Amino acid sequence: MTTEPITWFTGVNTLFAGLMHEPWFKEKTGWQLRGSVAGGMALVPVIGERWEAMTKTPIYQGYGLTET
Repeated sequence: MTTEPITWFTGVNTLFAGLMHEPWFKEKTGWQLRGSVAGGMALVPVIGERWEAMTKTPIYQGYGLTET
């Protein structure tokens, strides 16, 4: 995330939540992120809301057998 711009990001609830608690991530500006995809389990709404507010980008719920 420091040498090349990231435009799409995939992760799970724990990864999104963990990143949002990191000081370097909180201070990150100039995002080139276009969106994120959450998978592995259903996205916890509060995590999605906080992620969208922090990155100013949408987060989409991925769908697979784990999420059904």
